[in-house]
Amino acid sequence: MPMTIELVEKLSSVAKEDMPNETIYANQIHKHTFTCTKRGETTCRFGIPYWPMPATRVLVPMPQTDGRRSTFQKKSKELRTCLSERTYPSMNDFLREHGLTFDAYLDIVRSTLRRPTLLFKRNFDQLMTNTFNPYLAGQINSNIDIQFILDEYSCAQYVVEYVNKSARGMGNLNRELTKMMEEHPDRDYTGQLKALSVKLLNAVEMSAQEAAWYLLRQPMSEASRQIVYIPTVWPSERQRCHKRRKQLDREGIAEDSTDVWTKNIIQRYEERPPSLQDVYLAEFASWYANSRDFIDNEDDLNVHEDDDPEPPTGERTTSRGYRKRLIGRIIRYRCYDIDETVNYQREMVLLYLPFRNEVADIVDCNKFIQLFNDNKETIMERRKLYENNIDIDKVMQELEAMMILQNSDTTEPTETESRRVFVEQLLGGEGAENNDDVNEIVPQNGLSVVKKRSNVMPKQQYCELLRTTNAEQREVVLEAIHRLHGCGDELLQALQIFFTGPAGCGKTYTLKALMETYNRYTQNHNSLNNAYVACASTGKAAVPLGGTTVHSAFRLTTSRVTRLLSAENLQAYRNMFVGVRAVFIDEISMLSAAILGKINYRLQQITGIYDQVFGGLHIILCGDFRQLPPVRATPCYTVPINQLGGPILWQSIDYFPLVRVVRQTDELFSRILTKIGDGLKLSVNNIKLIESRHKSESWCKENVPDAVRLFYSNFEVDSYNRKAINNAHNCIATDIMLGYSSNSERGQQQGKLHKMSVAETDGLPYMLPLAVGYPYMITSNINVGDGLVNGAIGVLRHIERQPADPVEAGPSTSTTSPPTKDEIITLWFEFPDKSTGASAKLKSRPHVLSKPNTLSVDWVPVYKKVVNITLTKTVKCKRKQFPCVPACAITIHKSQGGTFDVIVYKYSSKQQQLVYVAMSRVTSINGLYIITEKDSPLIFKHGREGNDSQTTRDIRTEYIRLQGHTLQTTTKKAVKFCDDATSAGQTIVTNINCQSLSAHATDIETDTVIPRSDYLVLTETWMRDTCEPHPIKNYECISRKNNRTDSDTNAAGGVAIYRRLSSISTGKVIDVAVTDTARVIKTCGDLCLAEVTCFTADTTFKFVLGAVYIHPGLSVQDIGMLLHQALLPYVHNSQYVPPFLQVDPNMPILLCGDFNQNVKSDDKFLKFIKDTFNLDCVSDMSKSTTLKGTTIDLTFSRHITAETLPFISYFSYHRPVLNKITQIGTS
Repeated sequence: MPMTIELVEKLSSVAKEDMPNETIYANQIHKHTFTCTKRGETTCRFGIPYWPMPATRVLVPMPQTDGRRSTFQKKSKELRTCLSERTYPSMNDFLREHGLTFDAYLDIVRSTLRRPTLLFKRNFDQLMTNTFNPYLAGQINSNIDIQFILDEYSCAQYVVEYVNKSARGMGNLNRELTKMMEEHPDRDYTGQLKALSVKLLNAVEMSAQEAAWYLLRQPMSEASRQIVYIPTVWPSERQRCHKRRKQLDREGIAEDSTDVWTKNIIQRYEERPPSLQDVYLAEFASWYANSRDFIDNEDDLNVHEDDDPEPPTGERTTSRGYRKRLIGRIIRYRCYDIDETVNYQREMVLLYLPFRNEVADIVDCNKFIQLFNDNKETIMERRKLYENNIDIDKVMQELEAMMILQNSDTTEPTETESRRVFVEQLLGGEGAENNDDVNEIVPQNGLSVVKKRSNVMPKQQYCELLRTTNAEQREVVLEAIHRLHGCGDELLQALQIFFTGPAGCGKTYTLKALMETYNRYTQNHNSLNNAYVACASTGKAAVPLGGTTVHSAFRLTTSRVTRLLSAENLQAYRNMFVGVRAVFIDEISMLSAAILGKINYRLQQITGIYDQVFGGLHIILCGDFRQLPPVRATPCYTVPINQLGGPILWQSIDYFPLVRVVRQTDELFSRILTKIGDGLKLSVNNIKLIESRHKSESWCKENVPDAVRLFYSNFEVDSYNRKAINNAHNCIATDIMLGYSSNSERGQQQGKLHKMSVAETDGLPYMLPLAVGYPYMITSNINVGDGLVNGAIGVLRHIERQPADPVEAGPSTSTTSPPTKDEIITLWFEFPDKSTGASAKLKSRPHVLSKPNTLSVDWVPVYKKVVNITLTKTVKCKRKQFPCVPACAITIHKSQGGTFDVIVYKYSSKQQQLVYVAMSRVTSINGLYIITEKDSPLIFKHGREGNDSQTTRDIRTEYIRLQGHTLQTTTKKAVKFCDDATSAGQTIVTNINCQSLSAHATDIETDTVIPRSDYLVLTETWMRDTCEPHPIKNYECISRKNNRTDSDTNAAGGVAIYRRLSSISTGKVIDVAVTDTARVIKTCGDLCLAEVTCFTADTTFKFVLGAVYIHPGLSVQDIGMLLHQALLPYVHNSQYVPPFLQVDPNMPILLCGDFNQNVKSDDKFLKFIKDTFNLDCVSDMSKSTTLKGTTIDLTFSRHITAETLPFISYFSYHRPVLNKITQIGTS
């Protein structure tokens, strides 16, 4: 390479003579510093001193296979040391001293090289001098280190090293910070911050070369194959990419739209066509692309997904425009270490197993763990297709070892279990009660989360309440009763559910029914407090529940850190929570994930149970995610911002949807609202129906002047309210400025104060227009428990001023100076809900009665309030004003949680959820009127193309995930039990202790499960034989008996058998005669029989169906005497059977009823029945049939195979027992 060497020697030099002075030459001499060995090297990492060389030459590396390589490398270290320590007169002296020839010396140098290298000629006094260009060195007066590169790869590597120098420096900084945190865990935040500042000051900065490279948009690498990155991190950690302007214009996305984010590879994979159903994510990303990404028949090079779509062509097209590539793309992903078991397994399942919805199919409740364990071999085989350097056997061994270690770590020690049992006993669980001194702790002020219990609703009124519920609402109430009392030995978890539904489905109504249920079924009649805590995300939503806000209920703050309760507050909370079994939270959609986590931790702290979510309490969450989300926070179904990993608290909650709409009586309108909330496309007729509600502003003003107006912005609301209120008196706020230094500053801050919105001034407006007869809205929580909360709307009825005579003035409410003459001191409002302000009305009643011609007892007084408004660090304002604003019009945000008969909504093509919230406030589409800007024609945009924004997609995905976690209730099990019997042509007999049939016949008729029975065996009917049997809809009475019919006091007891009219079987009464010698038997109980004939396609069979009720406290012998009277004709071994009586010992018998014998604790009764009457007990004795856990409602059979299932009822102390006859022997 003579030309190369000639060029090098012409451009560079190491001679001192080529420099103008010694100072410039000194800059070219290398000086060893800490950077020479900063990576841990023992010698200079720049290879200095340089090798002496008599002439410039190019050397190639010694082959790796050369056996002399290791020996020469050791010799090179010795030569380097000698060159660093001493100098030699000439090359010959150097070689002679070390016993080398020149060729051997070159071999030693070659053993240290990794690529072809140019070695500049150097004498022994030039070994520390960098190669320089004399002209550049003289001009720059700085170190010039010229390096000549002989191949393209070395050139690329050099550039990449320079450009990545800053990133490498930041990586080093990150490692240093991690090391610092590990070495000094005891440092406080201040100390850590100081050390961090030092590290940042010493961090690598961006070089000029790197800045130029980035500004020129030069790529860091080029490859012959495309590379695709799959974001396998958790969904909450993924970055989003903004759509290009070209794509936004092509899709016609409006300026204010939120649908501006592109879909990543995982989202596109979830939307793949059905023909690619079995394709997994790695395969899809590597081999498939939209056909518009191809250019003719070439592979997908230079693909831009935002290009205009082209029609799919070519035989490689699959469907919907997808084609398979000729050359697969290289996939890149996060690649978690195998030691990170959870993340590693999730990543492998995500890449190599097919799915349709990542959240529902993989992430939900950590399903990926089971999927990974079930498909290990498949995953590893598929992974090998994309990573050919992995050892499958070794990976499998490591996985098995990790799983064994993980399982051993999660084993709960016995100490934890014993502690949990102790805590449960301490806090009033099923163990010994321990509340000797708990009531001696005086709760601190503000801890009134558990309200005092008012009188429990009478049973008749409670039954009437539940009769008005629909099947879904009643199902969840029955499930609450079931979970509270259990059913025998079965260990039931606390009822922790999220129930939701479309707007107007009666969520709040169901909450109230559940509250009454918890009070009724969990406490004694002398309990002081409720058995539940009711709260909501906002004060307005808490009023219908009679509760408070979640922040007030659990002492939560806006801080990201959940602070522990003090010992006094914790004891006070535990005092109040004695007897509390449930927590109700309404409007959960406005609650953030962080707040939900704080509630969980607070309940765990109060109960002392940390191994169960929400402390093992029943938790009832209610809301609708289609409505407004929390402000500046993540929804409760997502991962909290401050949570780095672990399970998602929300995913432990079961799902219970309410489908039937109660408020929107128009079913079509309800379906339209649901579609709008889900972002789905509406039909043409649906859009026409919505657009038909368009009216002009003048029409609305003339025809519906009292309707509430809903607007998008505060500006529109204020503008309308100013125009709507006529002849108003402007009440100006009293502002006292504090902390200002000059009058100029005071005037400046006052101007700033007057421009602030009502929200910024804590709900107190500067100027309040007042006029009697107009609606006003409370803007600040006055008394949440009394219903005077932010958002409550009432009509102003009277404006009370300070009278001239102080004696005539009412009670003083001023917190500052006394009111002046004629100053407005009280506003009197009338609220539509009479319970709003009940406490305030009671306190003001003496003043109201003193002015009977002016004030009314139905009006609520609202007084002025004083707040401190911070303007700067030093300047503050103390404002005194009424906390209310005109409410002829309100914003859509403020309307959430409200219900109106008529609304006028100004349509705006803003966020999807605002449209849904606004339109769902009205009870019927006939009360919905839509206006537009300047009365322009209404074009309802939201339903034409649907809404595919990220927010809407997240909501749809969450509802899909929730459907896989629908609450499995006792009602669903019972319905399936009956439906299976009907499909198989089997007979259902239900045993019910109804405790007065006349009182609860309607409850039986409206039940979801009981009317599915072919026969009803009723006990404690309290029907006298002398009266007509009480009718049950769709049933007929075929047999009944009450031996206390002649009693003058009561007819407690009685049995009856009813047959469903649509049943294909027939039934007739069997007379049971009680002889005179057995009159004493009449006081034992009641028994009636019926002969049932069942018809099937193959045969006809008969059996005897009996209903039995035994009074409490009887002996087994007394019961036997009663049964003998009825079963005498069917008992083959009875010594009391007369010779003339025909006996049929093979007749199948099914005997049901309330025997008042707890067979769970004593089986003597069962043995007696078996030995005496040859009847087997088919009831599951481990299942209780009463709310106290006893098993006294039993079923006995002979020659009949039956299955039993205890159900639940709200009207009886006993559980209905479903009996399914699966097989009958023929007589």
